[in-house]
Amino acid sequence: MHTISKGLLERLFSDGYSNNELTEKTLLSVLLKNYYQFISKIIKLITNI
Repeated sequence: MHTISKGLLERLFSDGYSNNELTEKTLLSVLLKNYYQFISKIIKLITNI
């Protein structure tokens, strides 16, 4: 499992959020959404073969 520093996550996902609003829950939801979209694309690629 790769570790990502909180500071890096804040820089990556801080657009539209103040630092006070940038909670771990928000970061987790963004990461899960991006992960889900990534997995969905892979599944589509595999099923199209």
